[in-house]
Amino acid sequence: MADVTTTNYSWVLPEIDGSADTWGTKINTVFTTATTGLDAIVYAIDVTAAAALPVAGGTMTGLLTTEVVREALDVIAAGEIDWDTGNMFTKTIDENTTFTFANLPGAGVGQYISVRITAGLGDTVTWPTVQWHNGSAPVQTSGGTDLYVLYCEGGAPGTVYGARCLEDVS
Repeated sequence: MADVTTTNYSWVLPEIDGSADTWGTKINTVFTTATTGLDAIVYAIDVTAAAALPVAGGTMTGLLTTEVVREALDVIAAGEIDWDTGNMFTKTIDENTTFTFANLPGAGVGQYISVRITAGLGDTVTWPTVQWHNGSAPVQTSGGTDLYVLYCEGGAPGTVYGARCLEDVS
């Protein structure tokens, strides 16, 4: 038996030693069954998407891709976390430190940031107003590194929600 291709996308169906034996038959069925084969399913999705996009005001061409965003890790100067400068922050403290927020997102905008804090032995952290998971600010690990995630719903003054997501990762 020669190589066979599927109806819509010309996927080459597998053969073993020139025969669509039991394994080949099963895998070929997965691709070619009239209504439930992969070739038919992908084709149906393609037809549906092509019909829907013009209604939504566009035409899709090319491949769909995802974008991975990588940002520089911003070192926090003094204790100010400036939300305009990025989404990932780090700070090593060697004394008790009080953080402040600057440039929270405006009305109608939400923003997540992560903050990694490494503290010396006995050093503490004081946060500005944050609605913490479980109702109170977590205690920074003394002599360790903790990772926090904060979310701000924009507007004046803006509500910041927070949680320590990793504790003592050093």
